[in-house]
Amino acid sequence: MASTTTTTINVPVFAGHGTTALAASSTLEQAIADASHPSGALLLSSFHRAFLRERASLSPEELNDVALPEFNTPQEFLSIISEQPVAGNPLQSNLSLLLVQALRYLAHVEVGSSSGSVDPFTEFLDNNVDHKVGVAGFSSGILPACVVACSQDSLSFIEHAIEVFRFAFWLGLRCQQYQTHATREFTESQRQTRQFWSRVIMGLSESQIRDAIDFFTARNPTLPQIYITAISDETTFTVSGRPDALSALIEILPSNSRIFNLTVDTLYHSPCHQDGLRNQVLADVTRRGVAFPRLDNLIFPLRSTFSGELVND
Repeated sequence: MASTTTTTINVPVFAGHGTTALAASSTLEQAIADASHPSGALLLSSFHRAFLRERASLSPEELNDVALPEFNTPQEFLSIISEQPVAGNPLQSNLSLLLVQALRYLAHVEVGSSSGSVDPFTEFLDNNVDHKVGVAGFSSGILPACVVACSQDSLSFIEHAIEVFRFAFWLGLRCQQYQTHATREFTESQRQTRQFWSRVIMGLSESQIRDAIDFFTARNPTLPQIYITAISDETTFTVSGRPDALSALIEILPSNSRIFNLTVDTLYHSPCHQDGLRNQVLADVTRRGVAFPRLDNLIFPLRSTFSGELVND
């Protein structure tokens, strides 16, 4: 009988907002362990310094919107991973998600160096490159995916991660401001209740969901728009919008649909941000000189979070 050879292909796929793992106590424990290694400690202290620099550049009004302490030490900064306030804090969730993912990947890959590998970052993705599989991320998971796809060693990983972290700071801040503005008319009771900006709907077709949204919009012209923000398969979709409007839409859906709440704390993937929040963030990163990884920095294949295709241009 002929022997068979099994090829292992490492495929890094990073979760986005709404992942339940971020709220688990084991996630903080793992991050603390990952940050105890030399490279992890350097990454953590670099993120902490970047946070302080960007925070120091804020106006008094923007500083009030941050709603996060200054964090005097890198170890204190790890507490950003802890449970968020009921209303959610997009700045905290953006930074904590990237921090957890960057620390974990760095620690995981560097295990190779302790076992004798002289080039662990490249060796970890060798078969991935050969088969053109790529690195991927769901939603904001594209941020750590970009870091991984552009990094050939721990030094370049940390350098790219710092710049992506700075980008995440401004994205989180502007999303936080959007959330505050969008919910300014909420009652105190609403503010003290967990609000869901995204729900997963299973069991309906895309046309059924779009028809329901159109019907709902026509019946409720004063409520903000609801959007389909993710398509997982032919009968699994994520819909997003301001929590009160989203809850009202859910109530009119057919009874055969199944609904799951996502712990997403503001509106993402929406065309309403095209000329507002998006332009704000682009202006922020230009003004602050954020050196986000470029296409010519790519070393490993990167998959688009939108289409799933390899990023080439």
